[in-house]
Amino acid sequence: AQYAKNVYREFLIYGVGLLLISLVGISRIYLGVHFPTDVLAGICAGATWALLVSAVFQFSLTRRA
Repeated sequence: AQYAKNVYREFLIYGVGLLLISLVGISRIYLGVHFPTDVLAGICAGATWALLVSAVFQFSLTRRA
């Protein structure tokens, strides 16, 4: 999203991502495959992993500069 040409496209990318995550989580609960707490824990774990990878990437970029 950081390479989007304008703010509208950036919000669109984030919105589609959140919609996709929400739909997958809701479908898991609806189909009875997971409990809501399992889905919430998976979302939190995924967000933690994404933030950690992003922080390491940003750190490596600043070290090179």
